Amino acid sequence: MTQAPGAAHWEARYGDPHYHYGTEPNDFLREQVGALPPGGRVLCIADGEGRNSVFLASMGFQVTAFDLAEAGVAKARRLAAEQGVPLDAHVADAAHFPIGEGEWDGVVSIFAHMPPPVRADLHRRVAVGLRAGGVLLLEQSDTSNVHLDVQHALYGNLESLIWLDATGWASLADPAA
Repeated sequence: MTQAPGAAHWEARYGDPHYHYGTEPNDFLREQVGALPPGGRVLCIADGEGRNSVFLASMGFQVTAFDLAEAGVAKARRLAAEQGVPLDAHVADAAHFPIGEGEWDGVVSIFAHMPPPVRADLHRRVAVGLRAGGVLLLEQSDTSNVHLDVQHALYGNLESLIWLDATGWASLADPAA
């Protein structure tokens, strides 16, 4: 199988024995976790070394995570085992991970780096994959491109989008606004 674009970069970063971003969850996720339906099924996109997915599992969520770097997924599985929490972790490219239809109570995407066409397609698939009332927690460095993806792809199924960018965070409880 051919390695996805960018995979070599992340394999090298996560191949180091230490956790590149640490083992504590992302601050935005920690602050917004209450927006996710308690105990729900949550998908973590481009989850890296697992600090976010393992945090969610420790909070009682049923978590599935994927990342394109085998080294990152191995560390995520190790962190979950060390913390004694279940984690369904996969090595997969965002362009090909099967999200399904109406499968997820929440989707978490924290700085998921990918080419714009892959991101736009992924957001369309996330919209279909969220259950009614589902929540997308999305943190990006710039929402100028995300807003267009969300506006065109997600609002059909999405009840709540919470994102953080360089200018602060916003919550869109009314997608029609």
